[in-house]
Amino acid sequence: MATPPNLSALDHSDDDFAVLEGAGGSVVEGAGARLVGGDGGAVDVRHAPPAPSPEDAERLAAARHDRVVAHLLHKGLVEDKHVREAFNQWRRKGEQDTLWRWLARHPEVDTDAVFAEAAAIYAFRHAELGDGRPDPAFVKRFVEALPGAQQDQMLAFGLLPVEYEVDLERRQRRIVLAAQDPGSPDVLGLVHAIGLEPFDLRYASDARIRPLLTELFPKRNEYLERVQDEQWAYDLGATFDTGQKALVDEDAIEAEINRSGLINLFEACLVEGVRMGVSDIHIWPNADRHTEFHFRIDGELQHWHTEDKVHPEALLAVVKDKAGNVDRFEREMAQDGFIQRTVDGALIRYRVSVLPIATANREIRAESIVIRILDDRKVLTDMGKIGLLP
Repeated sequence: MATPPNLSALDHSDDDFAVLEGAGGSVVEGAGARLVGGDGGAVDVRHAPPAPSPEDAERLAAARHDRVVAHLLHKGLVEDKHVREAFNQWRRKGEQDTLWRWLARHPEVDTDAVFAEAAAIYAFRHAELGDGRPDPAFVKRFVEALPGAQQDQMLAFGLLPVEYEVDLERRQRRIVLAAQDPGSPDVLGLVHAIGLEPFDLRYASDARIRPLLTELFPKRNEYLERVQDEQWAYDLGATFDTGQKALVDEDAIEAEINRSGLINLFEACLVEGVRMGVSDIHIWPNADRHTEFHFRIDGELQHWHTEDKVHPEALLAVVKDKAGNVDRFEREMAQDGFIQRTVDGALIRYRVSVLPIATANREIRAESIVIRILDDRKVLTDMGKIGLLP
């Protein structure tokens, strides 16, 4: 090991320096200081890197001890600023879970790259998916054979049953399962709770697993299920005389909109619109006194539902009643309002536009309602995704 130079002289270009006495001699530091050793060589300390702060030192130590984070940094798959922000979140949450899993949640980090690196480090094999594998019928039979709560957990964790294979060494059959995070304690706990031993957990990206699970097990729309199960108790306008010119009175409409059936139908419409990727929901009464729901998907207006059991004004009143900044009793002027709902864990905003319209049936004081779905998850933040250069 090289010994520190024998400090025999101090050469400096300004007076801003300090001398710290120590057992090994004098250490001189300052804005323009140089250390001159006994051999005449000068060591410039003006540009020496500053010592890291305690917080930075702790973060660097945590990154070194987390093998996944260290490998990601070494390969350039993440940046130091991403690690710093993930580390701060990790510390605020009491260091729950691993640092690399917090890093995977960072919005600017490639989640699949993080989980793929973790799978490689922890020696999880890759599941071979595609070309008809796994068999959709096998997946459906396997999941539907489980209790409802365990089915929901499998879908929530993205745990995909792939196939049964024979372990030649042990001469027994085992189930092959794929997950984005096969080492997750939640996934392992579920596998043991179901009693799937022996099993082989393998890695597959969420982009490969989720589409298959979503296709085989579409998310339930509880509002739509309630509408289908409920027996409608009132008929406000579906069968009344065609010669009747008086509108349904406000008391009758009030009684109907307070029933859960219409409310469930409207809430089901909002949820289904988000899940189907709808840009606009159009609601209007037709000449037969029925209320039509149409979804605009990729610019095309598609029929979703026609409600023929209640008077159109009752259903339109429900929509107006649920929207902020809209007066249900105003039928002569255009109105703009808003709705907010949480759908599948995401806050969705809806912009509501109400416009009086003329119909072929003069007995109906009709209004057309258009609801624009504002899903922030679809906001374009990277112009490179549409082919533009930086």
